[in-house]
Amino acid sequence: MRLEPVSNPQPSPSVIPFSDSTTNPSSNPNLLSNPTANHSLDKSDGIRKFRATALPFSPPVGSGGAYGGHVFAQSAWAAAQTLPGGIGGVEGRREFVVHNVSGYFIRPGLSSLPFIYSVRTIRNGKGFCTRAVDVEQDANIGVCFTCIVSFKRSEEVELDLQVYVDLRREYGVAVGGREWGSWEDSPAVDAPWYWQQLMDEDFYRNKPRFPGIVTKKVNMDPYNATRKPLDRVQLQCYSVIGDMPSFDEEPNLHACAHLYASDMNGLFSISCLLDLGDDWKQIASISHHVILHGPPTKELNTMKLDGKTKWFIQEFWPGRVSSGRADHCQRLWSEDNVQIGSSLQDGLIRFDRTRWREVYKGGKTQGKL
Repeated sequence: MRLEPVSNPQPSPSVIPFSDSTTNPSSNPNLLSNPTANHSLDKSDGIRKFRATALPFSPPVGSGGAYGGHVFAQSAWAAAQTLPGGIGGVEGRREFVVHNVSGYFIRPGLSSLPFIYSVRTIRNGKGFCTRAVDVEQDANIGVCFTCIVSFKRSEEVELDLQVYVDLRREYGVAVGGREWGSWEDSPAVDAPWYWQQLMDEDFYRNKPRFPGIVTKKVNMDPYNATRKPLDRVQLQCYSVIGDMPSFDEEPNLHACAHLYASDMNGLFSISCLLDLGDDWKQIASISHHVILHGPPTKELNTMKLDGKTKWFIQEFWPGRVSSGRADHCQRLWSEDNVQIGSSLQDGLIRFDRTRWREVYKGGKTQGKL
């Protein structure tokens, strides 16, 4: 998807492409490609505004709502254009890389209208730059998403520690020796009703695909079969589609690819891990918080030295489930078991009461499952 200054509604050399498509983003896979510098921004009370020139992707859930990872990632990309040197230069966009985004979904995003991003500078420091981003689609409706984005300048690594997890060993009963990219495509909606639709050959052949990334779902049944719901885990693999600029040229675009993937299918998968499948009445993201770790040049780069794309692995599981809400907990890994990110999502999930009472035997359920 592309961004442009709101003062210039027509595509121009100053647009910031997020893809080459200016119509339906699902018609073009290169969601995260071909960035250029923005040379002319509107400035009003220190606020810089950008308008997307393509409509957001909408998963086929029937509501017509936009995919939350779209506005989440593109908010950070818009914020990156306002870094020092980001206008008419690239110094700030190369020196400062996004490391933390905390976002709140206030209203459902509409797939029929482009997003408009209002970016406000909170602080430009020597080591960190901080931005606030408000997003709307219709001025009469107001803000639909808001977030704080923090960028950090790279520094020499003095101490680098992480919990060591060998994904292939930890989940060997499910993963085996298969290559990460060899699994079936992740469904656009990871829910039983959608799996059933995929059984139809015509639907499968023309099924909607997420633009920008390809995702694969690991069959975790052999691992989860003997575990309680809150001890179950889902693995999902992702890789970017299309050409990407080098990491040295546009590090924040590579970082935004991970932000985009971080929101995919999480709450639907949580429902399945809890054995409740389609038995929810309402499901939506409330807030999403992502931390990207480590030296960014080595770990966030989505491309290999030979120009091929890397595979990354999402490991997620349900956390606390209560009061119509559920936590989606996640770690992002490289293929060589380096943890590149962590996330926590607070999701709205209201289940069918009859069904969860049947599954969890006896009405009100408390304690660890």
